[in-house]
Amino acid sequence: MNRLFKTSLIVTVLISSQIFAADWPSFAGNNANSAVTTDYAPRDFNNSVISFTADLGLKESSAPIVADGKVYVYANGATGSLFCLNAETLAVDWQAPVMVDDSAGWGSWATPVVGSSSIVFAADAFLGCWNLDGSERWTITLENKVGNGSCKITDGKIIVPCFNWGNAFQSMSAFDLQSGSNLWNVIDPAFSYSACTPVIYETAGKGYGCSGPLVFQFDTSDGTVGWSKGLPDASGLQNLSMLNSVLFVSDFAFSATVGSNLYSVNRGDGTVNWVAQVNVSDMPPAIEGHVLVHSSGDSWGVPQELTGIDVITGTQLWKVAKSLGGWTFMPAISKGVVYASANNSTNLTAINVADGSVISEIALGGSSPAIANDILYTAFDGRLFAYSWKAEALSVDKANAKILLTKDNKDNAKLSASIPMTTSPTNWLDGALTLKVGDIVFLVNDTGEMKVSDKKVTWNYTSSDKSAKTTIKWIAKKQVMQIKGSVKKSNLRGTIPYTIDDGTETSDVTSILRAGDYDFYAKSIDSMTTETKKEKVKLKYKN
Repeated sequence: MNRLFKTSLIVTVLISSQIFAADWPSFAGNNANSAVTTDYAPRDFNNSVISFTADLGLKESSAPIVADGKVYVYANGATGSLFCLNAETLAVDWQAPVMVDDSAGWGSWATPVVGSSSIVFAADAFLGCWNLDGSERWTITLENKVGNGSCKITDGKIIVPCFNWGNAFQSMSAFDLQSGSNLWNVIDPAFSYSACTPVIYETAGKGYGCSGPLVFQFDTSDGTVGWSKGLPDASGLQNLSMLNSVLFVSDFAFSATVGSNLYSVNRGDGTVNWVAQVNVSDMPPAIEGHVLVHSSGDSWGVPQELTGIDVITGTQLWKVAKSLGGWTFMPAISKGVVYASANNSTNLTAINVADGSVISEIALGGSSPAIANDILYTAFDGRLFAYSWKAEALSVDKANAKILLTKDNKDNAKLSASIPMTTSPTNWLDGALTLKVGDIVFLVNDTGEMKVSDKKVTWNYTSSDKSAKTTIKWIAKKQVMQIKGSVKKSNLRGTIPYTIDDGTETSDVTSILRAGDYDFYAKSIDSMTTETKKEKVKLKYKN
């Protein structure tokens, strides 16, 4: 049972459903370091589609990140490497050198970060920025080395946590994303090592960090410190995450085998709300709803623990009975399910966030998972693994689209598809459906009217503004389900691959039909060609 230390301050934490993009572009998935997504990762690993790469030498405590159909991972060695892989096929698109000697395996376990036009990675004295095609934009040698913290990108700046034992002084630093020039530094008077990855509150232009006994707020524009507070009995604050107006800060008691603190701190002024006792960790807690999920334990005597903690009171809600967690492994949360591994990055496990019960597990790894587009990515044994949902065969018979690059809300698209089906779909067709071609959305968790007879099932949907229509028919005699969808007077820019200049673009496009939380799922990947002419994009696909 955790010991709980309450302060006299009573804080109300607003528990809300946070909506994040389908991507996982940085450490812990977002600028709040909360490692939560509204995507659906597979629940049953042994009934998933498991894909993996060759041995790339990936550093397992460095997490994968995902953006715009690409996965970025760091491999350590005498000279490290940054890999960019196709998120669907896991094929390597490009590889760039990272000038860090990590051959002993004790170097940084930092995670890359990707922005709208570039990918950034920092480790030890190296800071590098690449364009999304893999070409180097710039690399610099840092005056103050990065330990195990990861960078964040905000407002054209790279925020780099330079808290490392070997530095002349410690700092949170900002660099220009285009040029790599040093913009400002926040000097840490505590002069203490930290694995801190900053939390960025982008709307307010504020950032938050921790080191030694201090947690502090800084302005992301110029590095001005807004407040800095020493936390009671803090040994070495390591990392932090955020939910609404509250920061959750993890401590690491280096001199003890067990017994570190987890703090709830007011984001506005650093006031402590509560302090709970946990095991040592360099990771912040993951957060979903009213539950913090804390990962702790190492290979030198501190027990591995994965615990659920109430965000308002700090009381322990549950502890997983088996050995899961680790001081360098960040759990991830998807729709009420926590994904974590053992300290040696084996035994990927899905756990119910409400009570800590085990849902599914598999031996093939699971360190610091990333979840994007309903796929779970994790490093194990030097390889990148991807767990995705099993899908029925969707046949896209026809797909057409017209996109006007100079006029808003004038785009149209049509789809005709079919799925072989021997049994009636009435057990899932009455729920919410999602239908997409690339990112052209015909349905998104929509419900329609269903009519059922012995020979035929018909489902119809029309949006309230009548801009989208979908009809689904299952014919018993033909044992096939036919799908027809259309959208009009919409903005479809960027939903499928095309060239802005006159010319053609041929790419693999993924189409899906999903019912509810994967009660039914069908997928197709088709090579489709778009033609751009006089600022008009046309897609004409026929199978």
